[in-house]
Amino acid sequence: MATIGQFIKIFLIIVVLVILALSVLAACAVKPLPKLEQVESRAIPPSENTMLAQILMTEKPEDNSLTGVFVLGDPLDAFVARSALLNVAEESIDLQYYIWRPDTSGMMLLRDIYAAAERGVRVRLLLDDNNTRGMDDLLSILNDHPNIEIRLFNPFTNRKVRFLGYLIDFKRLNHRMHNKSLIVDGQVAITGGRNIGDEYFAAGDGMVFSDLDVITIGKIVPELSRDFDNYWNSVLSYPAEQIITKEYGSDYLAALDKLRRTKYRADVETYETALMSSTLLEKMINHDIRWEWSNALLISDPPSKALGVWSKNDFHKPLVQAIGDIRQEIFFVSPYFVPTGEGTKFLIDLVESGISVSVLTNSYDATDVAFVHAGYANYRKQLIDAGVKIYELKATYADDVPDVRDKGLVGSSASSLHAKTFVVDKSRLFVGSLNLDPRSAKINTEMGVVILNEDLSQRIDQKIHEQLLERSYQVVSEKGKLRWLVYENGELMKSYDVEPNTNAFERGLMKVLTWLPIEWLL
Repeated sequence: MATIGQFIKIFLIIVVLVILALSVLAACAVKPLPKLEQVESRAIPPSENTMLAQILMTEKPEDNSLTGVFVLGDPLDAFVARSALLNVAEESIDLQYYIWRPDTSGMMLLRDIYAAAERGVRVRLLLDDNNTRGMDDLLSILNDHPNIEIRLFNPFTNRKVRFLGYLIDFKRLNHRMHNKSLIVDGQVAITGGRNIGDEYFAAGDGMVFSDLDVITIGKIVPELSRDFDNYWNSVLSYPAEQIITKEYGSDYLAALDKLRRTKYRADVETYETALMSSTLLEKMINHDIRWEWSNALLISDPPSKALGVWSKNDFHKPLVQAIGDIRQEIFFVSPYFVPTGEGTKFLIDLVESGISVSVLTNSYDATDVAFVHAGYANYRKQLIDAGVKIYELKATYADDVPDVRDKGLVGSSASSLHAKTFVVDKSRLFVGSLNLDPRSAKINTEMGVVILNEDLSQRIDQKIHEQLLERSYQVVSEKGKLRWLVYENGELMKSYDVEPNTNAFERGLMKVLTWLPIEWLL
């Protein structure tokens, strides 16, 4: 009878053989990247004759060093802002996204883009290729329009079985473009944490990501345009027609019909009804947007980071310089929080110097990436014992599902945290794509805006704290063990001595995951 050791040996041999077989298959099925055939293009200089320029001319202060900021916390407002800007575009639209889903909201915005191109607007759409699976036909028909150009960042050559690419080209494909921006007529830009998809805009009945964006006008917009150009003209940005061949992008008529019939879909009609509860469009039409005029700084990785060329001087150092000295407190909001040993020491050093440090991240049942939660769990108790305050967003915070308008900065019923922001001394605010994890720090490209505005920072901080105890677990350490505290109406109602809403198998699996040497990937 075989021993356990023999079983393990046989299992490992089988695993090695399977990996070797898959590698051979991948080598045969995955073509090398084609020689880049890219025509350089730049942002169209903003004109004073567009409607947006005329409207904003009366909004801007005399001090042209300032940036106007409007925060988009509500998911419906976030969609309305994007759709409205696409519909008034006259000269140019530049879009850069990590994810663009072909779902209800994604198709509606693609419809808006197509309509803009039909009006003669130049559209440049740059998508990270990691999340374009199943979209080749749709992207092809859009790219065929004379006024639309699509590029795919760090693309996969095998369009059907992408994991084969990871098997033979992992070093390259592991680097992704996590940036998110939308720029219209060189006058207005939206940047922040949201990708394009129903979970970001509260479309449909599924999970809603609690997220944060900012609309910006003024000084920072040309900087965002230059940053977009850097990525657009990067050696990793391939014209879609070089990657999506006719073999994989042949059903053009069906794709075009799908795009044109978007407005007749029942899910679109339902969502359009929900959007009527947003007051943002009326404010935009009536020029009633309250701009927060601020000093704002764009922090962005160079696209070369996705080639493995990484330096703290590219993002970390400029970010630290922009936020300045931390004197009293810092509140981090990060859906994926893997501080690593270096980050843990940094946070503990802050606490020991008398600074209050708080972190809001996802609980186990709210996260969409269990591996990341395991990476965070390795450091959680050490941080709490040192005095770092940690809160974990609940997947649901009440028995009754609230109205969609109740979806705030700290989530809603059936929500998951996706905002990436932090507030320093209630006077400086960061909004962007950066998670507090090794992947954001060293692997993916990221971007964000530091806003130096005390009033705005205080309001964001207050909004987070108003919802914090109701919508999250406060994790504390008592007698050497972690406890998850549940508050209702400011009163402690319940506590857990294990991760809430988990079973023994999930907790065991989480323990196993914490042992894996994969922190550098998280």
